[in-house]
Amino acid sequence: MTTINPVTGVPIDTNVTPSSNGLPQLDNTRQLDENTFLKLLVAQLKYQNPLQPTDPAAFMAQTAQFTQVEKLNQLVQMAQAQQTSDQMLLSSSLVGKTVTYDASGTTVKGVVTSVRLDTKNPPVLTVDGHDVQLTAVRQIDLSG
Repeated sequence: MTTINPVTGVPIDTNVTPSSNGLPQLDNTRQLDENTFLKLLVAQLKYQNPLQPTDPAAFMAQTAQFTQVEKLNQLVQMAQAQQTSDQMLLSSSLVGKTVTYDASGTTVKGVVTSVRLDTKNPPVLTVDGHDVQLTAVRQIDLSG
């Protein structure tokens, strides 16, 4: 059954299934974001008692919290971009090097001939004609 939150106007799913430990299992696809925060803030201002308005200090604290969340999101995005950049740099430096990697439970050694970069997945190395994810590499021979 879905009901509507009277403050935010956002549907609330009341069909919560407990997990194996008895606690409700949260749906990670419905995370709170900046838009949710702004909707809550606007609803709070819209429905406040005109005879007892929101304390300006509390309003400023909420605004500061919103700014902190926004900046933290920017930091996460910058860290992800840096990680992608580091993976690209490392992967490209492996061309021509001998690497040891795990392949279906066995250890294989070969020379990296090319690298395929994808921003959503780990880089894929071509080692002696086989595609190998960078995360499968266990050893790098720096001598060649």
